[in-house]
Amino acid sequence: IDFDAYYEGLRREPPPAVQVARAKARYYERQRDRLKREMINPFQLMFMGGQGDLGEARIGAGLAYELPMVQRNQGPRARAEAERLRAGIESEVKQNYIQARIDGIVRQFIEDGEAYQVLTDFALPAADQAIEAATETARGGKEDAFVILFSRRERVMLSLQRLEIAERQWTLLGELIQLTGELP
Repeated sequence: IDFDAYYEGLRREPPPAVQVARAKARYYERQRDRLKREMINPFQLMFMGGQGDLGEARIGAGLAYELPMVQRNQGPRARAEAERLRAGIESEVKQNYIQARIDGIVRQFIEDGEAYQVLTDFALPAADQAIEAATETARGGKEDAFVILFSRRERVMLSLQRLEIAERQWTLLGELIQLTGELP
């Protein structure tokens, strides 16, 4: 996995959780601005026309304005401002948390990969050689079968450790995808 390219992609576009928090902050900012614009009620100009009881034409015009003439909307505006601030702080906290978590996951993934390579390249071949040596020693009559069983058990334990590392790497990869929404 090329983690340098992955980091570059994360710098261009923030993770989905951060995008959601930023979108909430923009929404509440627009709501606050809308409530500020609606403080003064609009004028309404009315034209009416029709017929009276005797068929005569009736025409009228008027101007309407709602009372109270000025709405403060202090409560909704304050709530919108508080939600905007909360969403902004939430996006920063999520960004920092996700970045720290991604750094830790990548470091652990790389170290697990190195451990997997050591097990594959050195430990398992050495365990195979230990089994062969124990078998030859037992054939020569120098050791009993217990040493062979013990060597085989150690070989199986090393194989299980390698599988556990592979499982941990898949788990880390899944968590990385869950945090960022992208496959590295």
